[in-house]
Order: sequence, then structure tokens, then C-alpha cells
Amino acid sequence: MSGGPRSRRERDERGAVLAIVGAALTVIVLVAAFAVDLGVQRVVRRDMQALADVVALDLAREIDGRTRAQLAGEGQQTSPSSALALSLARNDDTIGDDLAVAVSWGAWDGETFDVTVDPPSAVRVVASATTDFAFAPGEGGATRTAYAEADSTACYQLGSWAAAVRSGTRACSAR
Repeated sequence: MSGGPRSRRERDERGAVLAIVGAALTVIVLVAAFAVDLGVQRVVRRDMQALADVVALDLAREIDGRTRAQLAGEGQQTSPSSALALSLARNDDTIGDDLAVAVSWGAWDGETFDVTVDPPSAVRVVASATTDFAFAPGEGGATRTAYAEADSTACYQLGSWAAAVRSGTRACSAR
């Protein structure tokens, strides 16, 4: 009866596959949950950078030689007619909760931002938001900063050729 002990051993090992599959599925679900939470936070980071960039460009157009006092209202999110509120309304497709946008007027030299310069030649926009994690307890946040300088150069495109209007020391190049 060599079949007796062998079949008993086979019966003893039948549940091992179920335990391994159960453990593997648990690990896979945990990794997928982590990936989803991390992915959503990355999207919030990307959205905050895109929002900060576009708002900074919109606000840089408002500088036009105006003083900080004259520009103060343009950076107020609570005023529906401010340049900041209008820019946020045009770019309201971001994800994340508790959106906050802070605006500072000053000068940017490529490395440091000086808020004491008046009239300002640049704007700094800091956009931040939070996101609740879907699987892990808690929330994650993202804060991104963008700088934009005012420039008095104008470019006009006629067909496939760009004409440049020189103003100051900068100019548009034909492309």
C-alpha cells in the first residue's frame, strides 16, 4: 500500500496554495492602494504647479509699471473682479481640497525674490491644496511656487512668420 501515505501527504499540502494566493493578493491590494494614493497626490502636485504657472503669467500682465499699492487689489482672491479671482475662475479644473493661492509683488533676479521693490517687475504665486488618501488614513498636501516677470515685448504672428516689435532690450525672434 504505497498509495496510502502518498495520498495523505497530498491531502496535507492542498491548502498551501490557498494560503500563498491569499498572502499574495493581500500584498498586491496594499501595493495598489499605495499606488493610487501616491498617484492622486502627484496629480495634485502637478495641478498646483500648472495653476501657479498660469496665474503668475496672468498677474505679470497686470504689472505694467503700476505700484504695489495699485496692484494690491489684483492679488486678492476674495474680490470677484480681481485678476487673481478671474484667473482662478478660468483655471478651475484642478483637483485637491482647501485650495489656497498667495500672491507677492516684487522683483525676481532668477535666484531671489525681493518683495521690497516698488514698482514691482515680477510676481510670485504660491498655490497649495490637500488631498485625502483613499486607502491610508490621513491626507497629503502639495505646495508649488511660480515666478513671472513683466516684459514689454510684443509679438505678432502673421501666417507662419513672426514679426518682432522691439521694446527696451528684449525682442521676439522670428520662428
